[in-house]
Amino acid sequence: MQNLVNNVIGQLHGVNKMIEEKQGCLKVIVQMKAAKSALNSLIVKYLEANLRECVSESGKVVEKQKFSRLMAELMKK
Repeated sequence: MQNLVNNVIGQLHGVNKMIEEKQGCLKVIVQMKAAKSALNSLIVKYLEANLRECVSESGKVVEKQKFSRLMAELMKK
């Protein structure tokens, strides 16, 4: 997961540099969208790895189907 975090950070640094260098709008937007996609992937991976633990820490028992519905809802844009 740390690789995904580093990827997002690297992409955002790249976007920042492009803005500082006043590169073309389209190039900057394309890189911003790539960073957004990478961040969305990170969110999904983090939730997949940690949501069950977070829910179980609260003392609640979550059925697999209920958990799947919760994940689907969280992933909606």
